[in-house]
Amino acid sequence: IGEALLKGEVQGETIRVSRTEPENWDPGFAPLIKSTLSIEKKMGHPQDIEWAIQDGKLWFLQTRPITTLEPHRQKPITWTREISEERFPTPISPLGWSGLRVVLRANHKTLSRRFGLVAKHPEEIARTIRNYVYTNKDFFDIPGSLRPNPLKQIRFLPRYLKGALEMILLTPKVILGKEKISLKYLATSRLFNAFIFTHAREILTEWNRDLPEMLEEMEACAREDLSEMTPQELRAHYSRIEQVADRYMESDIAIYVVKVACSWLLEKTGKELYGEITPDFLSDLTSAMEGNRTLQMNMDLEQLFEQFRKDPHAEKILQEQNPAAFRKAMKAETREAFDLFLQENGHMTTNWDLKEPTWGENPSKVSALLYSYSRANQRKSFLSRHHEQKERYRKAREKIQKDLSSMPWLETFFNTLHETLLDFMRIDEEHHFYCSRLFKPMRAFCFEAGKRLSRTRIIEQSEDIFYLTLPEIFEALEAKSLFPRRYLVEARRADFARSTAVRPPDCFRDQAPFPVDGKPEAAGHPSHCRGVGASPGVATGKIRVVEKEEDAAQLQEGEILVTATPNPAWTPMYAVASGMITSTGSQLSHGLVSAREYHLPAVIGISNATNRFITGQKVTIDGDQGTVSLQ
Repeated sequence: IGEALLKGEVQGETIRVSRTEPENWDPGFAPLIKSTLSIEKKMGHPQDIEWAIQDGKLWFLQTRPITTLEPHRQKPITWTREISEERFPTPISPLGWSGLRVVLRANHKTLSRRFGLVAKHPEEIARTIRNYVYTNKDFFDIPGSLRPNPLKQIRFLPRYLKGALEMILLTPKVILGKEKISLKYLATSRLFNAFIFTHAREILTEWNRDLPEMLEEMEACAREDLSEMTPQELRAHYSRIEQVADRYMESDIAIYVVKVACSWLLEKTGKELYGEITPDFLSDLTSAMEGNRTLQMNMDLEQLFEQFRKDPHAEKILQEQNPAAFRKAMKAETREAFDLFLQENGHMTTNWDLKEPTWGENPSKVSALLYSYSRANQRKSFLSRHHEQKERYRKAREKIQKDLSSMPWLETFFNTLHETLLDFMRIDEEHHFYCSRLFKPMRAFCFEAGKRLSRTRIIEQSEDIFYLTLPEIFEALEAKSLFPRRYLVEARRADFARSTAVRPPDCFRDQAPFPVDGKPEAAGHPSHCRGVGASPGVATGKIRVVEKEEDAAQLQEGEILVTATPNPAWTPMYAVASGMITSTGSQLSHGLVSAREYHLPAVIGISNATNRFITGQKVTIDGDQGTVSLQ
């Protein structure tokens, strides 16, 4: 029976038959095969069907679509973890992926409403493979996966015409000027003026205006008492949460598009002026960013630790790593400071999965960071280095302003480009930081639904809820089908555990994994490898592989932090580490912006970094050249 198979108590048998050769079917299985083909035809999709035979009678227990089968495509899709790994570093639960449809829906809405871009296959923006979230590497190709809607571009026509006129007037100056600015760059700058900057002004105005109201809507949803709600009221409550999430996430892809476009053109500007630019060209011009919400969280943690140092009992318990006694040992002032930190930052998490507890739900994640601070003789303070970063920014800005002084048109354009990039880096940090506040009302719904379904024995325990999808939960809550989901939960839990035990490939082509650099990696033998320099400087130290917040407690002063992605939740560890190596990330990703503020040398783009390196190895990393060498 199914339970024994799922638990691995028996091996079972595998019988493969051809649907096109009925004459070869075993007579004992012919009725089963005919019936299953009939079910598949009726459902319109390949099915996973559970069946049983008792006293010669055939019973069908359940059927569900096989969603992991790849449709035939003329052009294979390359699925990558490059974008998704920062938000989903570990496997995502079935409930987490089911709830993520709000984000995908909001992204499609943004592309169409704001940018006039229509996806040929909107369902191909992201998917899970082996329970990990992957995104379509070529989804944002124009033309290709996305096509412009001409009707959406009509409102930009006057701006396009103005840009064309400006290009005609500026062309002689560009051709005859001493500075060799290309006509292609000139055309791109006029297009940015008309299209990107117009969107940027609208998005920035709406974000600054609407953020306080959206945060209050999240808190209002979290304050609701769910215990007395009927199943229908519970569904309506979750729909309200989704509406808040949809409104909040609508700007997600818009902020990303403007930020990436501006950073790309800023680097292009440098190459037009200087031919080649150093890795710190972009980082210096984005240093000492004011209003970085992630760095504000780090400062809050630093202040909290200073309070702990005044409380000898709390610091002693912290060093003993005793979470149970941790809170009891604090003085009233320390407890107040700790509660205040969780009030402001307790929604933080490294994984945007509904299954993942937040810092507020699991304060030991915060105590692990504080414990790492307590063991460091000399921590890097963000505040102490902010002045130096501001000086780097000032010098970089003065140099480029001087070099642009003979081209007023380009100086004006550069100022707008630079200011827009800084604004969008700030609101991108805010969007990422506050996003997990949605988790509080969503997880409250999950816990309430889990309690109800466990009481009716539809699931064994309330935590099983994370292995169901939203439609399955609502169907069970509204008593449309009372059969237990125990076997389904066990199968999905086992599958999730298998995914958690291994790190997946960084890329797939359809469902075939392939290494990014075309050759297999030898775990533990990275004698010399090259990635991308993301934060300047050179550091030598022992490796410390960190894959979850609790690992922070083991981080020693001066070690090289190795992690899959520079998640913002890791940034407090930058005060202790001497360098960082990651598999994914970009120069302007949340974690790397913070790394530069801490003067933390960082190399990104080292595929399979957490398996490639072993804790205790000694390496030298060069954040300028993007190299890692085993000592």
